[in-house]
Amino acid sequence: MNKRNVTFFALAAGLTILTLSSYNTGPALNGYDCTGAETGLGNPTGCAGGSCHGTSATAGITLAIEVDTIGGTPVTQYAPGITYTIKITGTNTTNNNLPKYGFQCGVIKGTAAAVTPVNAGTLQQVGLPGGVAYRAANPGNYVVNLIEHTTRLNPATGTGGNGTTYVQSFSWTAPASGTGSVSVWAALNAVNNDQTNSTADKWNTNHVILTEAPAAPGNPPVAALSVNNDTVCAGTCLNFTDQSTGATSWAWTFTGAATTTSALQNPANICYNTAGTYTVRLIATNVNGSDTATHTIVVNALPAAPTVTAAGPNLSVPNTFSTYQWYNGATLISGATNNSYTATVNGDYHVVVTNANGCSALSDTAVVTGLAVQNVNSSGSIALYPNPNDGAFTLSGQAAPAGNSITVQVSDITGRVVKTAQLPLDNGMLNQLIKLDNAIPRGLYIVRFASGNRSYVIPFEKK
Repeated sequence: MNKRNVTFFALAAGLTILTLSSYNTGPALNGYDCTGAETGLGNPTGCAGGSCHGTSATAGITLAIEVDTIGGTPVTQYAPGITYTIKITGTNTTNNNLPKYGFQCGVIKGTAAAVTPVNAGTLQQVGLPGGVAYRAANPGNYVVNLIEHTTRLNPATGTGGNGTTYVQSFSWTAPASGTGSVSVWAALNAVNNDQTNSTADKWNTNHVILTEAPAAPGNPPVAALSVNNDTVCAGTCLNFTDQSTGATSWAWTFTGAATTTSALQNPANICYNTAGTYTVRLIATNVNGSDTATHTIVVNALPAAPTVTAAGPNLSVPNTFSTYQWYNGATLISGATNNSYTATVNGDYHVVVTNANGCSALSDTAVVTGLAVQNVNSSGSIALYPNPNDGAFTLSGQAAPAGNSITVQVSDITGRVVKTAQLPLDNGMLNQLIKLDNAIPRGLYIVRFASGNRSYVIPFEKK
């Protein structure tokens, strides 16, 4: 017998099994309806006109094509570059004794038979079962790649009668992205093996279509952000940190800030100078999309800068703030945390006030002069040390003019005297240890004494 093979081209994607209900009267490949592997592609003498196996396909042979993943799952779409298994199953539903069979299979671009078919993907070329081979058939104006029989094949089950099945499987690697839909074409002829051309031999064709699966999208980013502080005072500058996952670009919006936008991943030194409640917005983007995160910034107002009222060394500001801290120049005055303060040395005084939101303002400066005060730890004639101390300290230096003794008073910043001591002088020199009672609390204290026509006021801190 000469087997009549109709070339079939496989659609490239995953296929479900399709059973031909209205079958072709000719092969898939441009009319080459006698393309048996044993006789060559074309219309060889003795086979033209259907003399091999009859002129028409027969419903007595059903032909199914299935495209599976390597794991065995049928598919109707293909992923570019992935390898699948094509399975061809023919079944004899007649009573004819058809104990041998042959087949051809190919995969082409598009969803229909073509005058000039274009191969799609790559068919298995090595490791095929016995009696089966890969061939690049060339009918003259194109080349079509086929898997086909090279000898009469035995059925998978049965002995040729009704219910006999003919099965072949081989691999196919899907084409590159952008190919589009492909079709898998197959032809199978079941023959009586009498070695002659016979209309008793039966054949049929089928094809299935595979669509190209859309490219699996990646994930869009998940936007997130953090800031070093989100409740601040006017005039504060903030640093923002991107906490997004998967982002490749960033678009920040800072409502109410001096800098209103940024494309940096981690923008810094974003300053808010006006009180209010503002929204920070971050749009994180990658090739798969965008995501937005927001954060609220609360900017509290600064208190109005107070004016210092000075009456000699007595300084004060309105008692309308939450906290106070007095300074002499750049030096913080320990314990001077009320709305009023009495200066003990000449200097330039100001106070830092804080409102209920923790925002601060600086007062104007009050200049205090005319105080005959010996400064602590200076190069003057009287020194107090150590300062700060634990309540025990030494007064040392030259008292002027010379005398036998001096009376020293120690008072707190309210003027309450906590200790009075009579200290002897040695030729006008003072070098005496003074100890305060342990019950005296920590804080700022002032040592006062007079010697000759000079008055001494020396502050210190008890820890």
